[in-house]
Amino acid sequence: MTLPGGEVCEGINMFFLLLETGIVLVGATLITLGHNFKSKCKERGWIFLAGGLGIGFIGGYSRILEVALFGAMLVTLGVMEVRK
Repeated sequence: MTLPGGEVCEGINMFFLLLETGIVLVGATLITLGHNFKSKCKERGWIFLAGGLGIGFIGGYSRILEVALFGAMLVTLGVMEVRK
């Protein structure tokens, strides 16, 4: 984005970052709750897995390493819960 003075603004709009993250988490929860799992551990694991994957993608394309690592951590927790 170019400002009137000619400077280039390369900031992240936190509102839209949080909005995208919220939509990913709500979508992962709704998709997971639409399926009948036999155990709560597997259900919780799939929520972590789907949400973490989405958050990892958001962190990757916005080039925020901390958000991408948080998504990877959620995916790891999800895999551990699913494999119980």
